[in-house]
Amino acid sequence: MIPSTDYALLLDQHRDRVRALLADVQQAQLTAAIRNGLARRRPRPDRGRPLRVRATITVHAPRAIVCAVYTDYPGWAATFSTITGVRLIERRNSTEVLELDHREGRVINELTVTGEGRIELRERKRHYDALFAIRADPTAAGTQLTVSGELIFKRAFRLLQPFLGPYVRRQLLRLQLDPVKRRAEAGVSRIDPPTGRSGAATMDPRAPAPATAAGQAAETPHGSPLRRAGRDA
Repeated sequence: MIPSTDYALLLDQHRDRVRALLADVQQAQLTAAIRNGLARRRPRPDRGRPLRVRATITVHAPRAIVCAVYTDYPGWAATFSTITGVRLIERRNSTEVLELDHREGRVINELTVTGEGRIELRERKRHYDALFAIRADPTAAGTQLTVSGELIFKRAFRLLQPFLGPYVRRQLLRLQLDPVKRRAEAGVSRIDPPTGRSGAATMDPRAPAPATAAGQAAETPHGSPLRRAGRDA
């Protein structure tokens, strides 16, 4: 047997070392518990609420012509100033996957005709993903063309998203609705029958482009998932 005085001596000699070992163990246990807790409670990636916008313009042309301009993607380079070329890379039922030569580089669009006068377009760009719904309704003056969009901005642009509504609406009018209005009102010499899209329009180059009327725009308080037809919002 070891005398109690020897136990006390051993304890005194190794007290600091034992305390250091216990501190290391406790710290390791605490660190593991924190990591496990964070792993269990870590939220799923949340892309946040989308920015919802809507822009409307009156086009003095029949609805069929307006839809033909929108779905005639081989002619987009002649319609939209931000596009220089379009290639069809895939068909998925009623959806056409397109590769665009855009002023910011290669951009992928997905174009879908969902019904008479209804088109959906999805766009993936560097700073945002967008889903737009294009609606063409016949009126006495021709066609009321409306684009409703949901945009989710990426990286630092997410911080600016709450303030971008007016800017996005102006871009929709300037880069998307006004060009479609000008091309549709300039006249269409031929509209092909539907071939999975609304149709293809061949514009008459001799027809003068009318002056662009100011569009009406309003931000939607809420909206359904949409798809993209916008240019460079």
